[in-house]
Amino acid sequence: MYIVWRGADKSPVDPLHADPASEYACLNAQNSANWLPYEMAVEYARSLGPGYGVGIVLHAGCGLLCVDLDGCISDGVPTPFAAQTIREAREHCPDVYVEVSMSGRGIHIIGPYSGEPPQHKNKNKDLHAELYTAERYIALTGNMWPT
Repeated sequence: MYIVWRGADKSPVDPLHADPASEYACLNAQNSANWLPYEMAVEYARSLGPGYGVGIVLHAGCGLLCVDLDGCISDGVPTPFAAQTIREAREHCPDVYVEVSMSGRGIHIIGPYSGEPPQHKNKNKDLHAELYTAERYIALTGNMWPT
């Protein structure tokens, strides 16, 4: 499911009132009362104007994961680790969603997994890589990484 967020801090927006759900963004993003189907979230964000966007909610049992690679793009070129990670993700799951993050210097890789979920909130500080499977939402940009 999806949420609408606003501003630089990406605060979730109440789907009925266009106010931030709370100062605790991730906590309220996990409240299913704030979730919308994708098409509805996109239309709502558009109707609110600039500064609003759509995020995908990762929650227990959703079957999705996100690999978040920070600072891996320089002058439009990914680091070798990022390029390899994207390539391997696409080999394992041709329908994986790969986009440039809001900073323009990172990559989000979002896709399904099967079986037991990978360890949630797994971080590799040296590679600036994080893996999430629940308790997060990812602010989407729609800026797809080329195939």
